[in-house]
This record gives sequence, structure tokens and C-alpha cells, in this order.
Amino acid sequence: MTLSGRELTYRVGDRTIIDSVDVDAQPGELLAVCGPSGAGKSTLLTMLGGLIAPEHGEITLAGAPVRVGDFELRRRIAV
Repeated sequence: MTLSGRELTYRVGDRTIIDSVDVDAQPGELLAVCGPSGAGKSTLLTMLGGLIAPEHGEITLAGAPVRVGDFELRRRIAV
């Protein structure tokens, strides 16, 4: 049950927070997101958790799209 993000982009106004990021997380895999303050770590995790939608790109869990407000699918994702 892979959690994947492809070409994830997120902007606030004219500021790009996340720019075309790809990520894959396999079941049982431990991942760390590192970077300086303001680099977009929390924004990326919030997108992967299905709490906010990327402006561009797609997030899938086991091949099914993760959509904001899809609470059944979000029960399978922990951040």
C-alpha cells in the first residue's frame, strides 16, 4: 500500500512553497523530511495526509487518489 506524490506543487499567493516534488512511502518504511525553517516540510506532510490539496500534482494511496475530505482513506494514513 504505497503512498505516492507526483509533481506536487503548492503556492500561497505568488510564493511557491512546494515545487514539483515526488515522494514514495512503502508500508512499514520510516521516512524523515529535513530542511530549514520555511522549506515546506509541514506543508508537504499536510498534503500527503490529505488535509490540503496540492495546486498541481497527485497523491495516491495504493493507487487510489487521496482527496481532501476523504476521511475513510485518511484513516489509513498517519503523520
